[in-house]
Amino acid sequence: MPSLFDWVAFGGTSLQSAFAWAAFNQSAFANNVSMRQQQKYQQKNYHLGWVAVARDDIRDMMSISVNRINNYMIVANIYGNAGEYEHMLTYSELAMESHQEVGNKKPIARIHGDIGTAQMHLERLKEAIESYEKAIEIAREAGDRDAEGRMYANVAIAYNQMEDYPKAVESFQRAREIAKEIEDQYFLGRATADLAYIYCNAKEFDNAVSMLKEAVEISVELKDDIAKGDMQTQLGLTLLLYKQDAVAAEGNLQEAVKVWRAVNQQLHQELQAHQLRRGHWLADNSEAMTFLQEHADSYALLQQALVTQDKRSEERRVGK
Repeated sequence: MPSLFDWVAFGGTSLQSAFAWAAFNQSAFANNVSMRQQQKYQQKNYHLGWVAVARDDIRDMMSISVNRINNYMIVANIYGNAGEYEHMLTYSELAMESHQEVGNKKPIARIHGDIGTAQMHLERLKEAIESYEKAIEIAREAGDRDAEGRMYANVAIAYNQMEDYPKAVESFQRAREIAKEIEDQYFLGRATADLAYIYCNAKEFDNAVSMLKEAVEISVELKDDIAKGDMQTQLGLTLLLYKQDAVAAEGNLQEAVKVWRAVNQQLHQELQAHQLRRGHWLADNSEAMTFLQEHADSYALLQQALVTQDKRSEERRVGK
């Protein structure tokens, strides 16, 4: 059951469901969470799915150019999805050459972004930033504010990988400004959550908490319960591990757990209805169980917040 804006930097960074709290070590736990966040974060690609947009941009060109360019772009994105970034880079550059022949700037900005993404995955970070900055300049000239904002987000990701957190923060702030200007709440929420992640890396935990609270508010506005649960889980994690505020952490984690229980109940109802329509009396609950396992970190963190406050009976109830 995907979130309406399945963009959150922290979302999906689940802990092992069988985590042993008896062997809890805050430093090791935080490092484990950070590693999982970084893995999830580096996998994100703001450009996948732009093939359709670029295809619309070039429909009015000569048919031979359309076919050649589309083929290059499609192949580049297939390689990107498969993790073959050298090939993605090669075909993105071929698409770039074809677009330059017909002089259409708007798709060129997006292809520069694809080139930057391939370079970033190949750990050629300075080259990636240069490609993104070219894309920003061209997108601005073409009036493509959406592409401009997403390129700033990618610049921020590259600077984060270089551990240049001030520049990463600055780039994400620019992305957020553009998201507000074009009234794209989904992009704003994603960039806000990502900015919170950068602040955590920079050990600016007060700013991280502020951004996570804003991300929670955006998810509520969008009526996206899963994003809300993910954000409140990460807010609880930050408050518990980095701010040592177990009381505030508990409140957010309790809200996250309420979300997962409600969604789990909805999944059961949908599965039962589906099975009954097919003539079966018993529904397979594997999807619901998988959903709960993926969000086991909320329960585990809530347990720790309760233990920290010496609320043993409540901790045991959550454990069950």
